[in-house]
Amino acid sequence: MGRPRIPATTSAEATLDALADPVLVRGPDGKVLYVNAAAATLLSEAAEALVGREASALVPERLRQIDGRPFFEWLAERYRTTGRPVRVPLLRHDGVEIHQIVRVSTTTIAPDRVAVVAVLRPPTEDVDLASDPLQLSQGEHPTPESSYQKVFDAVPVGVLHFDAKGRVTDCNEVFLEQLGSTRERILGLDMLTLPNKGVAAAVREATEGREGYFEGEYTSVTGGRSRFYRALFSPIMREGRVEGGVGVVDDVTDRREIEARLARGERMASLGRLAAGVVHEINNPLAYVRTSLELARREITRFQENGDHAHLERVLETVAHAEDGVERVRIIASDLKTFSRGDEGSWLLVDIARVAQSAINLAHNEIRHRAELSVDIEPALPRVLGSETRFVQVLVNLLVNAAHAIEEKGEGRGRIALRMGREGGEVFIEVEDTGAGIPEGPVERIFEPFWTSKPKGVGTGLGLSICHGIVTSAGGDIRVVRSRPGEGTLIRVELPAAGGGAVPFEPDVRDTDPDAPAGAGRILIVDDEVKLAQTLALALGDGFDVVVAGSGREALDVLADDRDWDLVLCDLMMPDVSGMDVYDAIVEQMPQLLPKLVFMTGGAFTSRARQFLKRYRPRRLQKPFALDEVERLLRD
Repeated sequence: MGRPRIPATTSAEATLDALADPVLVRGPDGKVLYVNAAAATLLSEAAEALVGREASALVPERLRQIDGRPFFEWLAERYRTTGRPVRVPLLRHDGVEIHQIVRVSTTTIAPDRVAVVAVLRPPTEDVDLASDPLQLSQGEHPTPESSYQKVFDAVPVGVLHFDAKGRVTDCNEVFLEQLGSTRERILGLDMLTLPNKGVAAAVREATEGREGYFEGEYTSVTGGRSRFYRALFSPIMREGRVEGGVGVVDDVTDRREIEARLARGERMASLGRLAAGVVHEINNPLAYVRTSLELARREITRFQENGDHAHLERVLETVAHAEDGVERVRIIASDLKTFSRGDEGSWLLVDIARVAQSAINLAHNEIRHRAELSVDIEPALPRVLGSETRFVQVLVNLLVNAAHAIEEKGEGRGRIALRMGREGGEVFIEVEDTGAGIPEGPVERIFEPFWTSKPKGVGTGLGLSICHGIVTSAGGDIRVVRSRPGEGTLIRVELPAAGGGAVPFEPDVRDTDPDAPAGAGRILIVDDEVKLAQTLALALGDGFDVVVAGSGREALDVLADDRDWDLVLCDLMMPDVSGMDVYDAIVEQMPQLLPKLVFMTGGAFTSRARQFLKRYRPRRLQKPFALDEVERLLRD
């Protein structure tokens, strides 16, 4: 069924009807003066049937008067004095209450005649709650067409008009405030040539007769302000051709920050719930690392006693086991770092297959006691654009939810299937389980905030809502394909492919010919973990002249006397004088050593360290690292 529409008799009315957000106008007499198509769709009623109705009839009876004033008048005054949007229950045609976040403004459409303009959004923000019940208000209904331009100016979102060539022809004051610009600078701006390719592409879609959408960071070329915006560009058609278009722009910077905080909170809550399983996954390999090292020590002692080389063979075997255990711990630590780090706002080309492996590692202990996991990942999947941290969060949430839907009766009792592949220009992810299924009712509700079918005290009720936000912000879609009580659920995620095949992961250290001789050289190792530095020095001592400095301050003393080094391996995070301080000293006093400096790091856990790595992008080794990585550095 098509969207309800009302005739666009003016440019302003066409603009309002093109808005993605529902807009409702209450006239001076208390009746509905105008609703756009989005509002009519939200209220499940034709726009023509809504216009002329008492506006108070759109809210429950308990709210029709508050403090002795008609609801919408009270709402306008509340918003004017506090600046805070209000969460309001609206009545659909069938009597169902739907909650919306309402922002309002007023506009004078004739002397002493004031209309209230309300813009509606889904409830995703921290807002005031309208709750004071009183009585109903009555009145008459005028519909002056001249009010539409004033409504256009009063809408609390940015609105602009552009011609068929993408040049701005008009805009409201809110749009100018959003960009920090002026009307003189904006009018005539050719948006098809903007440096921001995303905005230019969205406008081009509208000039070609299609809706264009942009969400992301934009720096105004006329005002210089850099913020995050959401914009919808719609064509205005006349007799089958594009006459121009209208853009609706919302500054979503604050909303993105709130969503990011919610996502971080949910991710940390998930990490807490996974902690026991992760500790188990770390303790297992640590147990056989320790056992292997103890056995190696015993075998070496026996070799010293009797000279039997069979003991040395067993040493090699046990050391190999220890290396395997250390590698398992390294992978778990890497996955935890990906899951918990705070750079989820950074969008990069992401290897979605690697995301899947990280999520499986983190959710493994939740799954193994409830179900068998089958994994089918199409080889050479294209990358997707987004945040690796957030994508891991989505997949961990889906896998853990699938596991929790299966009753814990013993390993292998249920089944979970993870499938990933490519269809057309999209990468799809499917998670299917044989669990309890979603309770009867609209399955789409599982993506609403605080909706959950889990027992009280299990989960936050935000997981799938946040997953929905992460996926849609990346231009994708997440939906329930099917779910039957007692039979299980299939959820599918679709993400736009970024193009091209999967690119192999590029480590921080460049690859070189492994057979090239390392040659002799001088190495300075700087680390406050002295045992690590000494072990590394012992390992490299056969072919290199190695000096150990146990602190950043000691390293500066060494470098002050001796600057002839082939490689300086420096820990990033050290007390007193850090690796960053050593870097600054080298830049200032001995810049010739800068190409020889490589950082060793187990993680940048301070704001300064994260900023440093982001700004300077130095070469670095991620702890724990293998000896051959150091040898490759020397070959470079």
